[in-house]
Amino acid sequence: MKRNLFVSFFLLSCLGIAHPLCAQVVKGRVIDLNGQAVSEVEVAMTATCGNRMLFPPTLQLASATTKSDGSGMFEWPYPVITANCGASAQATYTLKKTGFNFTNQGNFSLVLFGMAGSFAPIIDGRYSLVLAATTAIPLWAGVSAADYRANLVTNEMIVAGFGNDIATTTASASLPLPTTLANRRVIMRDANGKELPAQLLFVSPNQINFVAPTGLALGPCVIKLLDGNNNLLRVALPYLVPTSPGLFTYSADGNGVPAAIILRVKQGNVATFENLAQYDQTQKKWVPIAIDLGPSTDAVFLVLYGTGWRAWNLGTTVAVKLADVNCEVLYAGSQLVFAGLDQINARIPRSLIGRGDVNLSIEPGLGGYVWPLKIK
Repeated sequence: MKRNLFVSFFLLSCLGIAHPLCAQVVKGRVIDLNGQAVSEVEVAMTATCGNRMLFPPTLQLASATTKSDGSGMFEWPYPVITANCGASAQATYTLKKTGFNFTNQGNFSLVLFGMAGSFAPIIDGRYSLVLAATTAIPLWAGVSAADYRANLVTNEMIVAGFGNDIATTTASASLPLPTTLANRRVIMRDANGKELPAQLLFVSPNQINFVAPTGLALGPCVIKLLDGNNNLLRVALPYLVPTSPGLFTYSADGNGVPAAIILRVKQGNVATFENLAQYDQTQKKWVPIAIDLGPSTDAVFLVLYGTGWRAWNLGTTVAVKLADVNCEVLYAGSQLVFAGLDQINARIPRSLIGRGDVNLSIEPGLGGYVWPLKIK
């Protein structure tokens, strides 16, 4: 049995509304990569509730320990929640078993809804994953190649896998993208056990970039790194979600000036492209070039590139803002030419003329992040 594990958790609400609210139960199952149960895993959990009106702001509700049974299942009773708990409650957990190194901790969120004295739970439905590894099969990280921010992946996105000594040489792929490069293969397995090969873009001793296949089911996901003889070298256990948007930037880390271009359409439908950034030798970083919106007959568009958001074109409303001004979004989806690359086309409003430094923001999925631009 391979001893790399993941755990899927879910919160089950009880029927009806009462005060105090009947106790919730956190349930989970510990399994190995072959779907086999792992028993005697110790699960230690602590529940707290937070409310800005409370002092202290976080109140511990309960702490308990349980173990997985012969089928790998375990239960941990969520504490009784009263109106004094305020707007939300949270349970954090750790897992322990001799011979295993559980590398991640996680948490559950339980949002409460209702009037004081009659709170009903709203379960967000997300799974929380716990990773464990032995020295036999080390973990590697599979994250968005655009910003490296999240251990969340989606179908057809560009993924960056990081680890030490994950390849013996460096190689870049040409079209058509291969599924084997520099004696390395990447296989992705979804929550239903379906396995598909990824297309490889780049292989090096510390990083491998690849395009996730399409058709994978949402939920817990296994990313396997194999050599040319199908020997398993590394395992990553991210979560596969509908979208995992990331924006490419000049600094190649998701921060700073977006790796975008300016499309200018002049009178007579004459289109030209312009750079958005230049490297400043003094500051040792990329800085924005001021965007000239030109005469009123010019239409100026911001063309942004990223990955993990192509499902947006299935009906999601995408909002692009420069400072506090909404831009007209003409397209948000696949770039259609390069595998895994996504694109947003947004028109820059002329009301921004003279604003100088502005921040770019994108919703949904990229909320809370901003990127610097400059407008003449």
